[in-house]
Amino acid sequence: MLVQKAVKVQIYPRESDKELLAKHFGVRRFIFNKFLEIRQKEYLENKVSIGYNACSALVTEMKKQPEYEWLNEVNSQSIQAALKDLDGAYDKILP
Repeated sequence: MLVQKAVKVQIYPRESDKELLAKHFGVRRFIFNKFLEIRQKEYLENKVSIGYNACSALVTEMKKQPEYEWLNEVNSQSIQAALKDLDGAYDKILP
C-alpha cells in the first residue's frame, strides 16, 4: 500500500532573495509566453511546429541581443525549465 504525505512549509526569504525569486519567476513567465507566441505564429504561417531544441537555440541568440540582456541575470535552468514546460504542454495537446 502506497502512503502519500504532504508537508506544508512557509519560507521567509531575505529582501535580496525576494528580488532574485521575482526575477526568476518573471523570466520564466516571459519565456513561456514569448515562445508560446513564437510557436503559434510559426504554425499558423508555415504549418511547422518547432520544438524544444529550436526554442533553446533561439533563447541563446536572444540573450546576445542588448534588449534581452536581462535574461542573463537568472540561471539558465530556469529558462530551460520554462521551455520544457511549454514543450510538455504541446505534447499533451498534440498527438
